[in-house]
Amino acid sequence: NSSARYINDLVVTAGFEYGIEVIDLWPLFEDYHKSTGMGLTFDHDGHWPQHVHKLVGITLAAYLRETTH
Repeated sequence: NSSARYINDLVVTAGFEYGIEVIDLWPLFEDYHKSTGMGLTFDHDGHWPQHVHKLVGITLAAYLRETTH
């Protein structure tokens, strides 16, 4: 979805410009969709289904383990 990508890019760019760390999940979402063919949002409202929440949770947990001491 081009509007979702546009918003993602705005947030990532703003974070960089203001020195705020942003975890860009777009590449993760693209890879996941390409490898599974599963949708990333519900068609009727654009919210994440359970499998995407789980994917993001696992990804963020791994990131936090790697970056915190």
